[in-house]
Amino acid sequence: MSSKTIILGSSGAGKTSLVAAIQAAAQAPSPDRIRVAVIDASEPTNLLWTKFNSMVLKSGACPQVATENVQGIDFILGVEKRPLISLGSSPPPTRAVFQLLDVPGGMVLGDILEASEQSLQPFQQEMLDKILEHMRTASSAIICVNINESRAANNLFIYLPNLILRAGIDSLRWSRVAVILTRCDEFVLKTGQGAVRLLEDQMDPATQLFKYSGESVWRQLRQQMPEAEFAVGWSSIYGFLPDGSANYNSETQGLLASGPSYDPRHTRDNWQPYNVLDPFIFCATGDRRSLKRFKPKA
Repeated sequence: MSSKTIILGSSGAGKTSLVAAIQAAAQAPSPDRIRVAVIDASEPTNLLWTKFNSMVLKSGACPQVATENVQGIDFILGVEKRPLISLGSSPPPTRAVFQLLDVPGGMVLGDILEASEQSLQPFQQEMLDKILEHMRTASSAIICVNINESRAANNLFIYLPNLILRAGIDSLRWSRVAVILTRCDEFVLKTGQGAVRLLEDQMDPATQLFKYSGESVWRQLRQQMPEAEFAVGWSSIYGFLPDGSANYNSETQGLLASGPSYDPRHTRDNWQPYNVLDPFIFCATGDRRSLKRFKPKA
């Protein structure tokens, strides 16, 4: 099964960090019957994962992995759903082949989209052409939103309709669109031990999304792609501790234990990315896992 996916979002939305945390998330214990393993990855992708994992373990904070150019990230995930009752051999895992295009954030894209075609520099035109071509050939999309930064989130929703219009509505063949509210650890940081329970039981991600973006942009996208399935959910590359509190330090912008007295052993015992794999599993298989289907009001 092949899933050519494009990942979009404003600057600082956590697009590249979400991808960089895939290997760590796949190695963490699974709380349900879904087991995900990295089967293969390209050399640049392995380099991204290795750098990310080593930096988090060494310092307690992820490296700055902002995207300045269009870059391809290729990998294969094996998705295995284990039966409740074992009746012999389990079915083989689903092989989800990802050809992911990570693109610069809203500030870079905004400069390009606001410029007239005559005023674009050659490198800007080349970047835009690559993005539009991948949008046209992608079967799914992941849109990252950092709702801790309302200005950046708003920029995305200003540029997104323009970007889709440039690609050509009739040319898009997205069957699934995952909208991911990243850095949710920071969003509920002050809640304390009940943070993860608050997210899962009391905070509807679609309601929070509409507060920042409004519903019109999603209503427009659904009208333009009526057959596509839209889902929204929370995600965090740092995750939560066993007591449900956010594993995040607002001063260091890293893991809770990061700082002058940081001990890597604490990271190995407690670092478990939260819902990082869910948008990729959804795009590849249709299994929403923690994501919620959403429909803007007509």
